[in-house]
Amino acid sequence: REEYVVYGSMDGGLHVVNAASGKEASVFVPDETLSNQPETLVNSDASGALAYGVDAPWAADNTFKVEASGSATKYIARTMNIYGGLRMGGNALYGLDISTPASPSLKFKNTPETEGFSRLGQIWSKPVITNIRVKGEVKKVLIFGGGYDETVFEDGANKVKNVTNVTKGNARYIADASNGTLLWSVSSSNT
Repeated sequence: REEYVVYGSMDGGLHVVNAASGKEASVFVPDETLSNQPETLVNSDASGALAYGVDAPWAADNTFKVEASGSATKYIARTMNIYGGLRMGGNALYGLDISTPASPSLKFKNTPETEGFSRLGQIWSKPVITNIRVKGEVKKVLIFGGGYDETVFEDGANKVKNVTNVTKGNARYIADASNGTLLWSVSSSNT
């Protein structure tokens, strides 16, 4: 079987690399990299302008079918999906289908502007993938925290502020893994 390594980097991309050959199949560059730090992508000397890349852990959800022929067994991927945030690279959670490693496709992108995700901050944690029953139907879901808000907690050179009222990041989410739709959330504003 072909195996791939997926890793984020400080160059602003999420790389998909063939594990045997080391050949890069593709690089996914999030919108946040392009809009927040374009100077780092065009200048060879960005003079410390590089903010952050894709430096959060991502979760893989792969399913396989087994084909046996004589003494040989093949494992063929049915689905190859990955999910994750950007950590300090931006306030977003992405879902990608990498079934075709050379041309991944976007399943969804959730940001604070996405309905129901207004408290979404920088996702530092790895989303948990599991199945839950929703209105009698079993759904594959992502469970993740709302993240971190650097603008609230840090002042200048990473000095911690005295904060009493936090809204961004102050939430827990459960989203449908197939399309990112919010299924449930809780925060300090819930009663």
